[in-house]
Amino acid sequence: PVAILAQDFRFGLTAMSSDAPAAAPDTRADAEHWKKLGNDKLKEGNKTGYISAVECYTRGIAACGSDASKLRSQLHSNRAHVNILLRKFVDAVDDCRKAIAADPTNIKPYWRGARASHFLSLFQQASEFCESGLQVDSSNDELIKLKTAAEKELQAVKARRETASASKPEYNPQEAMELKGKINDLEDRIDNMKMLAHGKERDRRRMALTIQHVTSEDIKDSRLFRPVGRCFLLTSGDSLVEQFNAECKAIVEELPKLQAAIQDLESRKDKTQNELLEMMRGGSAK
Repeated sequence: PVAILAQDFRFGLTAMSSDAPAAAPDTRADAEHWKKLGNDKLKEGNKTGYISAVECYTRGIAACGSDASKLRSQLHSNRAHVNILLRKFVDAVDDCRKAIAADPTNIKPYWRGARASHFLSLFQQASEFCESGLQVDSSNDELIKLKTAAEKELQAVKARRETASASKPEYNPQEAMELKGKINDLEDRIDNMKMLAHGKERDRRRMALTIQHVTSEDIKDSRLFRPVGRCFLLTSGDSLVEQFNAECKAIVEELPKLQAAIQDLESRKDKTQNELLEMMRGGSAK
């Protein structure tokens, strides 16, 4: 008999009127496999092992399902760690930002991002990573040490600038380029946060539609299945509705926090833009 009445591809919900077997890729198991393999390669402690570890973590990220945010964060954080060992500090910072976006409670990408920024002499960025991480874990010794070191370097940079400013009123083109680079970085982060918020809202709407579909009269008496590993598990409409309602509630609570983070980034971007404009008005380059 005809089996499929409707299907929600985002959440893997399928309403069926037969017991036809089906299979679904176990993406989380694949991602976990690549993560373990990457960890094993990392333990080899040499450049060849590190390069292999990066490849494993990259494959794990590609295998992650859309609902495996914590695992995705761990994979990005692990790849950042290896990129630091390979002295690919820019790539490490990028991975740390993605790890934090996927799971803001994962503390490791904060201090790994701070370390990579420190190696790049981006001490303000290192301090910002630490400040954000300390909002998650205020007593983290590693973050406190890194923040202290970054602030010490910032004071030294400030002192050098003040000394240079006394003898050379003209602005430094290199410093102007650094400010422009920071503006571009903030714009990228704002775009990423907006995309994350948009994806959360899209997921909430899809779940709401799925709830409406599950509770409709059309499939009230149909058999409902959800993918678990490489097979489908028979489940009830009530349990699905309860789960989706809980997930919708979590998203509704998270969205205002994302909007607040976006506003904070936009405020910092405006401040940096003003700083650049003031520098440009201060004089011409030699």
